[in-house]
Amino acid sequence: MLFSRSELKPLLQQVSTNDPSLTSLHLSHKKITNKQLLQISDALQSNTYISELWLTNNAISESNNDTSSGGSSVGYLMGVLESNRSVEEVYLGGNKIGAKGVSSIANLLQKNTTITDIGLEDNDICDGSAKMLADALSHNTTLQTLKLQGNDIQTESTLQTIPHCSR
Repeated sequence: MLFSRSELKPLLQQVSTNDPSLTSLHLSHKKITNKQLLQISDALQSNTYISELWLTNNAISESNNDTSSGGSSVGYLMGVLESNRSVEEVYLGGNKIGAKGVSSIANLLQKNTTITDIGLEDNDICDGSAKMLADALSHNTTLQTLKLQGNDIQTESTLQTIPHCSR
């Protein structure tokens, strides 16, 4: 079932007004679109209470031009999370973020010092993208868990170079 605008609007209002009672944003299995991810990202910009962001098994993909700069919605979210100091866990498994999304996540990992867990299972991630994550993690001392199961990573040695990776 598609998460309707009428269902999403009050939740986004709660997030954007920095409601202290909302510490976990569970939006998995809601068929969240790239456009809706942009709205969620905007709402998170000033939030200081959300510590978990669950966006698994939605309709988020790398193939979109929903941002004004022509970038991806995942890239926009990662840009918001770069300076966020409350979100510690981000779960994006079961989407189709591909190489473009992974590139944005790799950039985030080089700058963010808050996120401890990232779930990227089943996301069409290949060896090249996994290498980007490995390179980014050489600059990150905060991440404790990176979940990459169900991706198209063919070379076991690639996975072995990624610290804190669960396969």
